[in-house]
Amino acid sequence: MVDAVSLAATVAAGVSAAFAAVSAWISARTLRDSKIEQSSKHMLDQAVLSLERAYAAIENNDDPGGLPIRDRAAWLTAARLLKRYEEINGHVVLDGHRVVLEERVGHWRLRFYTGRLKKQAQHVI
Repeated sequence: MVDAVSLAATVAAGVSAAFAAVSAWISARTLRDSKIEQSSKHMLDQAVLSLERAYAAIENNDDPGGLPIRDRAAWLTAARLLKRYEEINGHVVLDGHRVVLEERVGHWRLRFYTGRLKKQAQHVI
């Protein structure tokens, strides 16, 4: 009888330890996934901010939608910000965040393109 109780206690302790290990593993994985998501979201926000700042650096506030300003420092700043965007882009790791970033990049690519061409077309006409 004592052996059966001892065996049952040992099995219960083993099962309890196994559940504790599984619980710890699930908690660690959840924490890791949460950190990855937070990091990817932060990088997404920073990448978009770099694109916005690059556009703002060369935007002509006196003539919105017109030709960019003619200022070497502004162009160097925009180039540096675009290079920084490229570096940050690699750290956006979650698929959902990458899709959002691609959409934002498309928006800013169009802003760079149409802002410049609109004014050039007016000069040609």
